[in-house]
Amino acid sequence: MIKKLFILLSLILLGCKTKPSEEPVIYFQILGVEINSKNLDATNTTSDINIKGPIIASFTKPLDITSAAENIILVDNQSMEVPYQLIFEDENSTVNLVLDSDLEYAANYTLTISDQLKGNNGEEFKGVQYNFTTINGTLRLDSLKINNQYFPTIAIFLGLVLGGFIYRWGLFGKDLIR
Repeated sequence: MIKKLFILLSLILLGCKTKPSEEPVIYFQILGVEINSKNLDATNTTSDINIKGPIIASFTKPLDITSAAENIILVDNQSMEVPYQLIFEDENSTVNLVLDSDLEYAANYTLTISDQLKGNNGEEFKGVQYNFTTINGTLRLDSLKINNQYFPTIAIFLGLVLGGFIYRWGLFGKDLIR
């Protein structure tokens, strides 16, 4: 009987051993991304974005600087990386992507913040992607040359305003051609 009790007690003690519990994963989140005060939307393509940066991303926790440099990527519509410099603010919880040059007009871009991004204390990030399109450029006509004849901008403007006529500025500015 004592032998059975000893076996039963041994089984209970050995069977009740607790496994070391895994520590819960701590995630941090992105508060938002903006370009020239216009917020980007992670669920839809954001349009009419200015071609000038910086791109500002804010997070709930400070970022690991090395991880940020490797896991924040901006590409154009041909999947070519757009060069930029990272500047950290707010104790590394805000990052500015300062573009090396302006973005292209009327072009599509994707900003990917990878799930490999880490917080300063090892926190994890679930990853996010932002798609956006830049504004259309504007056309500015400084001069016009037709048959080796230059037409000043004012003549072109007047020609457009007066129903398609263009004034050809001769000696006295009186010639009219259609």
